[in-house]
Amino acid sequence: MTTIEALIKVVILLAGLAGGAAYLVLLERRMAAWIQDRIGPNRVGIPLTRIRIFGLGQPLADGAKIFFKHDFVPAGVDKWLFSLAPLVILTAAFSVLP
Repeated sequence: MTTIEALIKVVILLAGLAGGAAYLVLLERRMAAWIQDRIGPNRVGIPLTRIRIFGLGQPLADGAKIFFKHDFVPAGVDKWLFSLAPLVILTAAFSVLP
């Protein structure tokens, strides 16, 4: 197995885990809305239209929000190390998965 094949498998695994987590969050939001008797993601649709997509756009909106979110970097810190630290923790967390 080449290094490129291994990297492709890792990317596919991480994308699957991230997608699964997004839709588990959607399920959790639906259950919380049902328990609390409030409007949840199952009634949310495309703004300014009557199109409802059963909450499937909610994980996409969450992903877009995270992607476009601006990071705050405190003054006087090493920006490279400040940005690298979460990646190191994420790598350690994903490395213990089977």
